Amino acid sequence: MPITPFNFGPGALFKTAAPRHVSRTAFALADGFIDLEPILLFFLTGEPVHRFFHTLLGATLAALAAGVC
Repeated sequence: MPITPFNFGPGALFKTAAPRHVSRTAFALADGFIDLEPILLFFLTGEPVHRFFHTLLGATLAALAAGVC
């Protein structure tokens, strides 16, 4: 189950704490982008593996990319 509603809880919390500095759209884009990795790997290998984008470095890069968009 790739994109779960549980992932949006922290985004809502951060948006409430700092509404001018947090974008729900950027948070949702980063979350969705990160969850594309296991879907792609499932279709390529048959196993839903969480690899690079589920590490601190990978998630940070995805968040930065979503923030720029």
